[in-house]
Amino acid sequence: MNILCVTVTYHPDLAALRRQLDRLLESPLQAGPAGAPPFALQALLVDNGSQQPVLEALRDWTLNDGRLTLLELGENRGLAEAHNRGIVNARSRGFTHVLLMDQDSLPEADMVAQLARAWETLQAPGSSAGPVAAVGPHYTDPMLGNPPDFVQLRPWGLFRHKPDPARPLVPVDYLISSGCLISLEALQVVGPMQEALFIDYVDIEWGLRANGLGWHLYGAFPARMTHALGPRVMRLLWRRFPLHSPQRHYFVVRNALWLYRQRHLPWRWRLPHALRLGVRLTFYLLLGEKRRERLGYVLRGLRDGLAGRMGKPSWMS
Repeated sequence: MNILCVTVTYHPDLAALRRQLDRLLESPLQAGPAGAPPFALQALLVDNGSQQPVLEALRDWTLNDGRLTLLELGENRGLAEAHNRGIVNARSRGFTHVLLMDQDSLPEADMVAQLARAWETLQAPGSSAGPVAAVGPHYTDPMLGNPPDFVQLRPWGLFRHKPDPARPLVPVDYLISSGCLISLEALQVVGPMQEALFIDYVDIEWGLRANGLGWHLYGAFPARMTHALGPRVMRLLWRRFPLHSPQRHYFVVRNALWLYRQRHLPWRWRLPHALRLGVRLTFYLLLGEKRRERLGYVLRGLRDGLAGRMGKPSWMS
């Protein structure tokens, strides 16, 4: 297993990004058969149009660390295209796997080693795991507190896998992109990330597409990281929800409408998701901040989603 860590950056908090890279680059893994010497990970930063002071810092990092490279896209081309460009880079350099990371996620010191160990377990002789497309960590949102369960689609609805020492690895239908270890072999068969989505649901669409083609995804409870789903939190009774910006709700609505029309996505995901999205949007529009602005972006998302206008929207610089 030869892994390239691909972190997408867009006006990042440099201190937080540096902490992530230090954790990743200091994660030794066993290469080849048991007893082989450990090798250091390499990382690629794919920058989506950050401002010049940030770029200068990233360039300086890469000049002083041979394990780190920088790919500048020059503008915000979306999370999906940035991931795809990183994947192409990994393939051209002979890597077998990519570890996708958001700029503000912080892996625990052994997260990558735990993911690699999980992969070896799943692909060991006699395993019934089938062809493995991806393995992802169990993350905690520092603002929400409670780590989300791993989700698997069942005929009667969503099944949530809770931590169980007897089952450290569980089958799932999709994983969040950050912290997701993906094989380039699976990407060759399943295809790249869907660039029309730009951002939001990119990971869900790819995971469901992989499952539909007979590839399997697994959640690894021993692999852990922190990752914030949204910049703010809303409370309703005993529940807490991540609150995105009004602009992000444009993508949430537009991309959901597009996904609901994709025949390769199962109805057992589409119908429950549409119901949950309707309830959450009502909640955000009634009780969230910037209600008028949020409503405007939701309506834009409805319009563009119904019209099939995808990619980078015209209102976005």
